Amino acid sequence: MNIIASARERTVNTFADSIYDNAVVVKEFRTRMRGWKAFAVMGGYILLLGIVMGFALMSIVSFGSASSYSMTISNRRIGMELFAYLAITQVILLTLVLPSLTAGSITGELEKRTIEMLALTNLTAGKVVLGKQLSGFLYALVLLVCSIPLAGLCLMFGGISPSEIAITYCIIAAWAFMFTSAGVLWSSLFNKTAAATLCSYGTCIGYMLLTIPLGIFVIQSLFMHGYGSGTGLTFVFGAINPAFAPYISMLQADICGTNISIALVAIVMMILAGWLMMLLATGHVRYQKADHPLAIRLLVLTISALIAFLIAGNMSFLSTLGPVDVKIFLAVIAIFILVILGLGVTAFATGQIKNTRGASILYGLSPFKIFKSDLGGSAAFMFLWMLITYGAFGLGLFLGKRSGLAGLGAGFLTMYWHIGCAMLFTMIGFSAVGIFFSALAGSKRAAVGLTTLFLVIMLGGYGVMLIGYTGEPASPIMQLAPLWPIAPIVYLVNDRDSLPKLYCQGGDEWLATSAAYIIITLIALNWAGVLHSKGRGIKEED
Repeated sequence: MNIIASARERTVNTFADSIYDNAVVVKEFRTRMRGWKAFAVMGGYILLLGIVMGFALMSIVSFGSASSYSMTISNRRIGMELFAYLAITQVILLTLVLPSLTAGSITGELEKRTIEMLALTNLTAGKVVLGKQLSGFLYALVLLVCSIPLAGLCLMFGGISPSEIAITYCIIAAWAFMFTSAGVLWSSLFNKTAAATLCSYGTCIGYMLLTIPLGIFVIQSLFMHGYGSGTGLTFVFGAINPAFAPYISMLQADICGTNISIALVAIVMMILAGWLMMLLATGHVRYQKADHPLAIRLLVLTISALIAFLIAGNMSFLSTLGPVDVKIFLAVIAIFILVILGLGVTAFATGQIKNTRGASILYGLSPFKIFKSDLGGSAAFMFLWMLITYGAFGLGLFLGKRSGLAGLGAGFLTMYWHIGCAMLFTMIGFSAVGIFFSALAGSKRAAVGLTTLFLVIMLGGYGVMLIGYTGEPASPIMQLAPLWPIAPIVYLVNDRDSLPKLYCQGGDEWLATSAAYIIITLIALNWAGVLHSKGRGIKEED
């Protein structure tokens, strides 16, 4: 009992020190709420919502009688329609407000030259980042709370329950948490508020645009099958765009035969993403940089594995597709994993080389440095990241096989194995190239830029060449296909007659790609060691 009481007391004290007694939270929030501007924004926010709801009510009444409304997705009762307008308007307004709340949190201290005074306090980098993030997030919550009376008016018209309103608000709050965290991250990476604000707005607007098709997919399935019909066609990530939350907040997705709320999935994923961005931001706070490699890398592995497993396990929405279409879909997912993890190389496989033993062809492959901020374990970490993500995807396929993939047979398992091997060695090769550019460049930004350029060329170069291919005998340059990381996926899924004939033709493209990237790994690590032994490389993390 003493151990439990001690742990509880320590948790409460830590929570209080980080939030209630955090000087940054108190100072930032008091400053934000001082004067008339904050209240003017709140008043304008509610006024706009009220005007939109008024016009929405007039349009709903003018296009049909309330008595003729049924419970289908196309004709819900007035309360649901009004609340949908309210939620969508809030999402649009918050999209315009959220990036500005935290984008200048760190850069503002730099521009006002107060970052030095902040560094002299007892606040750690984590408390500074948390305080800056909470100051913006709490104000976003204030705006949401102000709109609750308007949501209550929607209950008077019927067609919506308090639980639907509560879940919708939770999704919007989690979304606000994620993007206030993104604003702090961008603010920690730049020296100017303008650049951080631009990137914050780009991230927020880009996220909203890219996730619109997911919500539309769910809405269309509801139009086709009826709201609450239990068709099992709901996509597990259909609720990550909060604009669609009023309609789909109560829906569930079939994950390996188990029904899981898509609202819960969206809330958890957005909170984890926001937490990850805050941890990344702590490593870039001037004069108080914190290093949390274990927490960051474990969180990255957790998020990646969850996404891969949930997508693969949510096989019910593929039940209407044939085996060929399912293979194409899975190939697209594999390419998506390859591209996302390839971009992860720029973060985890570039930086300051800390090897002091001179040239070493094994640098980057140490399993003992996987969870350390040392490039010595970067290639091994990328291998582990790829293995866990692709393995979680395979586990989801195996457990959800009865939901739509039962007819693929052993041939599909062979394709899955071959593609996975090629992708694993490709990740190691990309990491080795990142280490090489870190030894070649003088700053991390230059190394990231060179690594990104290499990724773009390798991932897209051969694909551009295939655009003009018309089926003539393959030229010698077309034999470079093994260097194309996507080649094993394309050759195993696509019609081989429409692709260049390779020397390794016959299903061995994955083996050729694996061998090519093993050679790239050895050459890149060897050259990186030689350059580092001559005093080249990044001297300080910037």
